[in-house]
Formats: sequence, C-alpha cells, structure tokens
Amino acid sequence: MTDFITPQALLVLQQKEKKKLIFEHIVPKNLYLKMLVDKAYQENLTYEEIYKVLMKYYYTCTVTKEEDDSLPSTSMQEGWDGHNPFYRYQLAGIEFIENPKSY
Repeated sequence: MTDFITPQALLVLQQKEKKKLIFEHIVPKNLYLKMLVDKAYQENLTYEEIYKVLMKYYYTCTVTKEEDDSLPSTSMQEGWDGHNPFYRYQLAGIEFIENPKSY
C-alpha cells in the first residue's frame, strides 16, 4: 500500500491489473538515504535526524507504467529546492490523490 495513487492507477487497480502498476518513491530514495549516509560519515546522524528526513521525504505513490516513464528514475528535476517532495510529480504533470486503500 502506498501513501498516494494517481487516478489512472486507481482505475487499473480496481480492474485487478496490478502488473500494469509501479510502486514509486515520490522522492527517489537514493537522495534522502544519501543525506543520512553523509551525516553518518560526519558522525552527526541522530535518531531525530533520521525521523525528520523520513517524515519529510518517505512518501510512496502507485502510478501506471506510462506515468512512471515520464519521471526521472533516480533524481529530481533541475530547480528542485530540496524541500518540496512532490516537485518531481508536479513538474511531470502527474496528479495524485491520497490512497483510499479501499479496493
């Protein structure tokens, strides 16, 4: 179960065609894990920092394969301010809703 889902992905899921879906991290996980690894190397990593980073960036979204193809897979697009976790989806024009988890 993901935090968010696109309307197109919800339709596919309701049709029980899960093979056409991708479960995506809204912010590529390599970006925020790198932040934590860098802090660990600097010996500045705390439980509070881990919690803060995960609460800020660890969101997942169910998308169709076509929607996934329009997203950069391991990066955020140019111009990302480092704060808006939804930037990659907004720039790609992908709308999403909170996952109702009722299918």
